[in-house]
Amino acid sequence: MGFKYSGLTDKTRQEMVEDLQEFSIYMNGLGFEVYLHYGTLLGAVRNKGLILHDNDLDLGYISKETKPKKVIEEARELMKQFEKDGWFGAYFDMNSNKIRDKGVISDTAGQMHIMTRRDHCTDLFTTWFDNRGNWWNHQWGILGFTIKRSCL
Repeated sequence: MGFKYSGLTDKTRQEMVEDLQEFSIYMNGLGFEVYLHYGTLLGAVRNKGLILHDNDLDLGYISKETKPKKVIEEARELMKQFEKDGWFGAYFDMNSNKIRDKGVISDTAGQMHIMTRRDHCTDLFTTWFDNRGNWWNHQWGILGFTIKRSCL
């Protein structure tokens, strides 16, 4: 499978949106909340659609866990489920190194590359709330004390 990077047509962008909807439904079925993240969120707000030169979709999901070790364990299990269901592509650590053995993932700051059924890439970022209500988001750490789960 290869990523479709340049020269995205309107049809391809429409397929990517449909893939996003399908993957969101799938994640909800697994009991996870997902939301638009990074460039996909920016495009939705600023452009009312995908950014024209963007080549992938960015989603965040909210872990059900509150402690980093448990978040990592959950991500490992989630990746196994993705692979079983035909979604999983690859996992990259916070330094953008591809992790070949999903069992050695040791931080919560990486991202999953999910390949859709039509070979489009979705970057899936792990976020979680700790026991004190802090929202932890990918490699940037705590995003704030005032963000409530209901706001996402």
